[in-house]
Amino acid sequence: MHVFNPLALVSSLLLASSSSSLVAAAPPSATWAERATSTPGLPSTDPFYKYSGNLTSQANGAILNSRAVTPVATNAAKAYQLLYKTTDAIGTPDATVVTILVPKTPKAGAPKIVGLQLPEDSVSIDCAPSAALANGTNSPAAQSLATTSQGLEGSLQNGYYVVIPDHEGSKAQAFVGPTEGRATLDGLLAATAFPTAIPGVDRSTPIAIGGYSGGAHATAWAAQLYSTGTASQLNIRGQVIGGTPVNLTSTLLYLNKGSYLGFAIVGVAGEVLAYPDIRDFITPNLYPNGTALFKDIQDNKCLLNVAFNANYARKDLFSYFKLADPLSYPVPQKRLAENLLGGDGSKLSIGTIMYHGEADDVIPYQDAVKYAKSQCSKGAMVHFYSDPGAKHIQEEGSRGASFVQWLDDVLSGKADFSCNL
Repeated sequence: MHVFNPLALVSSLLLASSSSSLVAAAPPSATWAERATSTPGLPSTDPFYKYSGNLTSQANGAILNSRAVTPVATNAAKAYQLLYKTTDAIGTPDATVVTILVPKTPKAGAPKIVGLQLPEDSVSIDCAPSAALANGTNSPAAQSLATTSQGLEGSLQNGYYVVIPDHEGSKAQAFVGPTEGRATLDGLLAATAFPTAIPGVDRSTPIAIGGYSGGAHATAWAAQLYSTGTASQLNIRGQVIGGTPVNLTSTLLYLNKGSYLGFAIVGVAGEVLAYPDIRDFITPNLYPNGTALFKDIQDNKCLLNVAFNANYARKDLFSYFKLADPLSYPVPQKRLAENLLGGDGSKLSIGTIMYHGEADDVIPYQDAVKYAKSQCSKGAMVHFYSDPGAKHIQEEGSRGASFVQWLDDVLSGKADFSCNL
């Protein structure tokens, strides 16, 4: 008897796409040298992830530690990891890690960077991309990485340096836009100050940023925050985002009682980890089974174990709460409003390519369309690709080669950012 295995299905779809996509003045930190370190481990136990100094006195993007690691990526010659300073959604200093993958054959001329945000989609710190990208860590996110890393191998083969942050920060604040956006930008600040990994790099080095699903969420927030603060020194030429979560409220309601409820649970847990007022609101208003649910979701549940966990699927998330309509209260309304992409009324300062399956069963398609139209109405440049009939996982796989090509187009000055909706 044949038993349907969703993990195998995802692997076959996305790995097939990944294979096809293959064809497709120095800052102070510049004096850092490569440091010999012990074998990397998981974020929960590896001392490299901890910083004992005064974070407040450090600038965002400051390099706090560095090491060489052995990459798992086939097309990477070497890899380096940097511990760097960032800040979370409420401005608390944090230290997180960015991984720099060095292509086997760098493109001729000055270096160019693909800033790739992977869909971590987890509130377990050991699911951080950095652990899965380094050989020998036994990362619980290794299988997730193998099936959701569109853009990684193809961009390396195209000769680009690939920079991947742990964009949820050290506390795994999943789907918290300000945390993810700042961590992404600060990771790029650190990478552009580390010529040991990227010879000739500086703040003028061209960068294309991109991601799908949870990775698109981090990317889009980085784009929104790009023109503010120190990150405006970076030379980001454009972004490519697919299956983009725009509105956390509508996404949560869309996921509720469905097959992929696990993502909604992660989203709520991420807000709890980011905002003390959300934690203080939610904690006393959970039934015991709700407390157990949110504890379980933090127990090494990486992306695939979130997406395809029978214990989460088709449940009513609100049934775990003592309140009939927890989203109607001022505290969650305030924080959800702060996490609405484009909710501050700002206009994107970089060109954008968006793509989304019209039958997306995880992230609402219409939210993405509305966002693109809103940005274009403000004078931003957003080109939107709609794919009829495509669901969320299918879209990621079928557009894998396009994603690599679009990132290449951004860095070669050929990208079409014209508004078309």
